[in-house]
Amino acid sequence: MGTDIAALVTAYEVRQDDDSFQRAIEALDSELAKAENAQLLRDRGYILFSRARVTMREALGWYRRSLVLEPDAEKTHLQLIVALAALGDVEDAISTYKERLAARPNDVSSHRLLAEAYLRAGDLARANVIVAAGLTLAPDHPGLIEQSGTVQAGLGMVDEALATWRQAASLDPNTISALFSRAFLLERLGRIPDAISEWEAILAWSRQRSYELDSEWASNELERLRSRLSETPPT
Repeated sequence: MGTDIAALVTAYEVRQDDDSFQRAIEALDSELAKAENAQLLRDRGYILFSRARVTMREALGWYRRSLVLEPDAEKTHLQLIVALAALGDVEDAISTYKERLAARPNDVSSHRLLAEAYLRAGDLARANVIVAAGLTLAPDHPGLIEQSGTVQAGLGMVDEALATWRQAASLDPNTISALFSRAFLLERLGRIPDAISEWEAILAWSRQRSYELDSEWASNELERLRSRLSETPPT
């Protein structure tokens, strides 16, 4: 059976079609139901990873089709950058958005997009340069300010990052991505009560707008963090 499974996994690698994927998964699950095996578990993880890459490649096509219809849709560009980075193609994103910025040197969005590509590449220095240049054009741009906070966090400037993200959130009350950044960083720092406060703000924001799923997520995070806090021994 091991040889058959290896052949099925290879078949999916070559064909990357739904039928090959399903046959490989069913064979793996059938064997794993009998007894767990390290190689079988590894193969199941690998085929799911391969499937995810195929799906991600498909996503690129949809993003690009969307941009043909709305070439200046910043959110779509940002999602494209994230997908390219996940696939290890962030250098393609950097090249694309360097050209875009060169053609539009006074366009704030183009600064934001190139900065995001650099951030996804982990190039904090270049991201910082582009963010700073964008802020000379639009000093109160919440998106650029939020990216500035991301640079600061990456450099270990924790307090500065938290303050910068708070500023970004205050400048655009209709967007709360900066609050998420604060919540996640505070939890990583072990500052659970502060992280809870951020999620409470996110929950209030979501309920005010009747965003039921966002409210559910925030409620779940609050429950998890409060449980974690109650389990923490006193110092």
